[in-house]
Amino acid sequence: MGQAVFDLLKKKKFSVSGFDTTKIVNGGRKNAQIFIIAVKPQDFEELAENLKSEIKKNLVISIMAGISIKKIADKLGTKNVVRVMPNLPLKVGKAFSGWFASKIVSKQDKEFVSKILSSLGEEMEMDSESQIDAVTAMSGSGPAYFYFLTELLEKAAGKYGFSKKNAEKIAKATFLGSAFLMDATGFSANDLRTKVTSKKGTTEVAINILSKKNFDKIFFSAVDSAYKRAKRLNKNQ
Repeated sequence: MGQAVFDLLKKKKFSVSGFDTTKIVNGGRKNAQIFIIAVKPQDFEELAENLKSEIKKNLVISIMAGISIKKIADKLGTKNVVRVMPNLPLKVGKAFSGWFASKIVSKQDKEFVSKILSSLGEEMEMDSESQIDAVTAMSGSGPAYFYFLTELLEKAAGKYGFSKKNAEKIAKATFLGSAFLMDATGFSANDLRTKVTSKKGTTEVAINILSKKNFDKIFFSAVDSAYKRAKRLNKNQ
């Protein structure tokens, strides 16, 4: 995802440059205002060893999963840190990014963080760092939930005799069209579901089955499991 961030920021006319852990020790980053850390969590300690000598009062933006602000601050020697949890649609500039800043991050820097993240999609400042775990379970993992439902719709189409190619086309077009309609109209998901659900119609029958089978409770349980796992991962990093 680091390369996607780099590419999008360049496309949006931000002045950015990339580097790896072997080259940063050679300097050349003295004019950097912000350091964006977009490495795998297991690679952070090696990066921190090479990076900490270059960071003075620079703002550090981390999009690493499971690495707390405290650990970043301890390893880099600065508390001027913002932690971000984006999701996979960042690759096409349609991310949702939840973020939280340490207490010393200035209002001006927060505004700049908001500007950066807005260029990658939607953004929202969290009330506490613990909410990053909740965002991980909802938004970070969220695309997979929708893709899973799309897969199930493909399988349902296959049951009714559609070819794999046509089943994928039906499911994908339904998913994309529904998302686009919600975005274009500004109606809530509940508003649009109600519009589709005619009394005693096909949709009502299907929704009733989902309700009777406690689909909502199953889904909430799944998200809660993801949330608990995110909390555990944070503690273990």
